[in-house]
Amino acid sequence: MQGRLLVMLTKLCSATKVLEIGTFTGYSALCFAEGGAETVTTLEIDPAAAAVAARYFAQAGELGAGIDLRLGAPALEQMADLKPEVPYDLVFMDADKRKVKRNRWLWASIKCG
Repeated sequence: MQGRLLVMLTKLCSATKVLEIGTFTGYSALCFAEGGAETVTTLEIDPAAAAVAARYFAQAGELGAGIDLRLGAPALEQMADLKPEVPYDLVFMDADKRKVKRNRWLWASIKCG
């Protein structure tokens, strides 16, 4: 049910570029891709979760091909490396919410309108 909502939101926003904070199994990222996002950048800190997601992205074939899984540092540190790639049409926070939601860069990186 939640996946269908993410697909619908992606379509309603005509989002082609999505930033996801917290990958886990990759389900949400695949939903954004299904909704029409051409590029989904997803940030993950846990190597085990990233391995599961990478496996699902590979199994998804073309749908998973536009997903850029970035493993490593905490989201705030990874976001600093993304600055040249902004703005995003949609940002989905599924991890580190308390720290990330106060980050001014995040709000400045979302396309208005």
